[in-house]
Amino acid sequence: METINFIKESLETARATTLNLVSELEENHLSWQVNNNANSIGFLLFHTFRTEDFRFAQIGEEPEFWKMGNWASRWTLPEQIENDRNTGFGWGDSQMNKFVSPPLEDLLGYGATVRFRSFEVLDSLSNEKLENIIESENATISALIFRLLAHESQHAGQIDYILGLIGE
Repeated sequence: METINFIKESLETARATTLNLVSELEENHLSWQVNNNANSIGFLLFHTFRTEDFRFAQIGEEPEFWKMGNWASRWTLPEQIENDRNTGFGWGDSQMNKFVSPPLEDLLGYGATVRFRSFEVLDSLSNEKLENIIESENATISALIFRLLAHESQHAGQIDYILGLIGE
């Protein structure tokens, strides 16, 4: 199997796990938190998709769909904190308490849009380019993609755990 196809298949496997977990999710479960500073399923989906959008925009040297598609203006987010790309990384209790989950359909639509572009970027890469270093991250493109894969898998596990706490 070619490297790019292996990456795409791996990303799709992780995404299928995530989507399977939320396929029949009730809207009120999106915002459920075990306590006020815990992640909700809505936040985890937002964070997973935003991180992929940011990362593949960076790899492809393109604008984020977050900005191009006016997704930022559609959803209510806490104030951006210093050094945050509005992905949810580094948010503290005050930001988590202000996060309002968008409807599931909107989240999944954003995630599908991001994934389509991610695959376009992957299709433009050669095996050699996977070893290029993204200076701002001090990491190769392949390492950044691996982190994304691990990132979504970890958050899918958290979503599964939250669903267990809810009783789903």
